[in-house]
Amino acid sequence: MTTNGPPSLTESIVRGIGYLLIGTSGVWVLFAPPRTIEGAAGTLLTTTWGIFLLAALIACVATVWRRYRVEYAVLPIMAGGVLIYAATLLALVPGTITRGPQALLMTALSCAIIARLASLHRLVNAWKEREWMQSS
Repeated sequence: MTTNGPPSLTESIVRGIGYLLIGTSGVWVLFAPPRTIEGAAGTLLTTTWGIFLLAALIACVATVWRRYRVEYAVLPIMAGGVLIYAATLLALVPGTITRGPQALLMTALSCAIIARLASLHRLVNAWKEREWMQSS
């Protein structure tokens, strides 16, 4: 069965909740930053990925309001934040093997976000003349 229309309301709400949780983690990182890597480089990395994760809050609102082009625009920023955190965790694995599962989970989340970006890219290009895409 192929779907030729926008995602269902349930899909939008569930994806919005996921984005809300990612955005909340960005707020958390900025107000109570983990000390994953010490020093100025660690502070810069942590602040950067925290700020990038805040884009998920925009994606949350856009998804629930079904503004797919807005979601499409902020996903690369959000993906950047998740990828920075995944790379940081992967760099720590040799010295702290217990970071392995966290690194793999963040890498998997990065893949899911990039897959959604690819899906939206296809939809934006295929449906840009349709009414449901012009509402944003």
